[in-house]
Amino acid sequence: MQKLELQLIDKSSDEIKSTIDLKNPETPEPTEPCMEYNIKLTLEYTDGTILERHDEFGPFYKEVNDVEKFDVKDENIEKRKDVDFEIKGKTLSISWSNLCGQSMAIYVGTESPIATLNKADLEKGEYTVELEGCQVISKEKVFIETFFTDEYKPGLNYYELAVAIKDIIVSPGVDDLDKPKLKEAELEIPKDWTNKKCRDMVEYYVIYASGTHRDDFLISGNSKDLSQFVIKDSPCSKVTVQVESRAKHDKNEKNILLSAQLITDHQGKILEPTLVQKDTSVRIDMGNCITAQIDFDLEVNGEDSSDKIIGPFPFDLAQIKTLKACVMYEAQLVDDNEKIGKPLEFKLPAKNFPPKLNVVYIDQENTAQFNVLGYEACEDVDTTQVEIKSKDNVTIEDSYCTGTGPCKHNSLVGLAEDKLTARVRVHFQDKTTSEWSESINLQENNIYFIRYNFYKII
Repeated sequence: MQKLELQLIDKSSDEIKSTIDLKNPETPEPTEPCMEYNIKLTLEYTDGTILERHDEFGPFYKEVNDVEKFDVKDENIEKRKDVDFEIKGKTLSISWSNLCGQSMAIYVGTESPIATLNKADLEKGEYTVELEGCQVISKEKVFIETFFTDEYKPGLNYYELAVAIKDIIVSPGVDDLDKPKLKEAELEIPKDWTNKKCRDMVEYYVIYASGTHRDDFLISGNSKDLSQFVIKDSPCSKVTVQVESRAKHDKNEKNILLSAQLITDHQGKILEPTLVQKDTSVRIDMGNCITAQIDFDLEVNGEDSSDKIIGPFPFDLAQIKTLKACVMYEAQLVDDNEKIGKPLEFKLPAKNFPPKLNVVYIDQENTAQFNVLGYEACEDVDTTQVEIKSKDNVTIEDSYCTGTGPCKHNSLVGLAEDKLTARVRVHFQDKTTSEWSESINLQENNIYFIRYNFYKII
C-alpha cells in the first residue's frame, strides 16, 4: 500500500478542510464542530489500484455520545463578534446569526441568567429584554453563552461567548420621571424628584409650534414662563406646546412629558386659553384678537357636547339641550382629547334661560299635558304660563299652573283649529319672568283641538 489518506471535506462547499496521512499521522488541524463534513478515505496500492470510501460526519454535537458531559476547554471557546447588543429606551435587543450553540443563557448585569433560550428560540435570531430605567451596565456584564444541548442546563461548559462592545445605558422612561405642570402659561418643573438618578440622566426641553414655526429651548431651573415667548409671525393662533426629556448621552432618546394647546394674542404672545361666561354664553378670552378663527371642542361635566367654540365669539350654552337652569356645571376646552386651560364652573341664570316645552296626550284622561323642562332645580319659580295661538296668531288660551307644572288642559274657548301653536314661560316669585320657549306645532305632536276637547290622531 503506497498511500492511506483521510480527508474532511466541507459538505456545503466541497472544500477540503483537513487531510491526514494515516501512514505517517501527525496532529490534525482542528475542525469546526458546527460544520457538516464528508469523510473521504483513500487507499492507493503500489500497483496503482485506488480504493475510496465516503461517509458523513457532523455537526460535532450530533456525534458526541453524551453531549451533556462534553467538556469544552477554555482554549476552544469561540469568541463571537457578530452578536449585536442594542439598547433603545428601556428595551435591550440581542440579535445573532449562524450560531453553533443549540441553547443560550443571557446575562445583563447579573450573576445568573436573566433569560435562557432553547433551540427553537435561537432559530428566531433575536431576543428582547425589558430593563429598569436609569442605570448604566458595564459592557463586561452584558454577554451571552451558547451550549451544545438543545435546552439550557445549568453547570455545563459553554461553547460560544459574545460580550457587548460598549456599556449599556438604560434611559429613563416616562414612568421614571416626575411630570411638569402648566398653570396660566407658567411651566413648573418638579423640585423634589422621586428618583434623582433618573433626573440626572436627562435634560428638559420645551418645544412650541404654530403652523410651520417651531422652536425648542433647554429648560434650566425649576420654572419657565411661557408667556415670555413671542411668535410674531403667528398672532391670534393656536400654539402646540410640549415638554420633552432628552437623555444626556443620546438626544434621540426622548419622552413627551406634557402636551398642551395654548394660543397667542394679537402680538404673538403665548397665553393659556380661558373661558369667560356672560349670562348664558361663554367665549374664549383672546384679548384683542376679535376675529380669530381658533376653535376648540367643548366638554360639559366630562361629556362631549358635540359643539365647538370658535375664537372669541360667544357660544350660547342654552343650545345644549341637556342643560338646565339653576344647576352648577363645569365647562372644559378640549383639543385632540387633551384638556386645554382651566375648567369653568357655571350656572345658567334662570331668567336668561329659555324653558323647553314638551307636550304629550294622556288618552285615559282625554287631556293634553304641557311639560316645562329645564327649571326643575330652580326654587324661586311661582307659576308657569301656557299660551296657545291659532294659525292667525290669535291667542285662544292663556292659562297658568303652579310651579313648573305639569300643566294639563282638556277644554278651551274657541273654534275648531287644525293648526295651533303653544309656548310657555316661567314666572318667578319676584314678579319677573323667563324668556318664552320656542313655539311648537301641536299638529306635529299629534294633538288637535276640536270642539273644546283634545284628541290624539291614531
